[in-house]
Amino acid sequence: MLQVTALCVMVCIAAAFMNNIGALAVLMPVAVQMARKGGYPPSLLLMPLAFSSLPGGMISLIGTPPNIIISSFREDAAGRTFAMFDFAPTGIGLSLVGLLFICTVGWRLLPKRKGTGKDNLSFETEA
Repeated sequence: MLQVTALCVMVCIAAAFMNNIGALAVLMPVAVQMARKGGYPPSLLLMPLAFSSLPGGMISLIGTPPNIIISSFREDAAGRTFAMFDFAPTGIGLSLVGLLFICTVGWRLLPKRKGTGKDNLSFETEA
């Protein structure tokens, strides 16, 4: 699904330059609107979007709070902090593998849900 891939890549890149939760919050309304226009449940886009923001946050120092905590611990222990993109080699690799999985296989593993209301925000699980 091209929409899943486009949203996941955008949130992953945004999460590298801002907090991953903030990047997710910025793109959530876009995903919900795309789902409404497409006539399918928002969870089809929101779940992959949420999972794609996590590896994107591992690319930079400010992407996710644990990176900041590790940097401050390193400053106390070794006397110097991590630079902005010291996490990038590992983060980019993990992000590429994560995006590849989410955009090819992962989104297909989501439960098939059927909307019960006009806005598709309440769901029933199909048997």
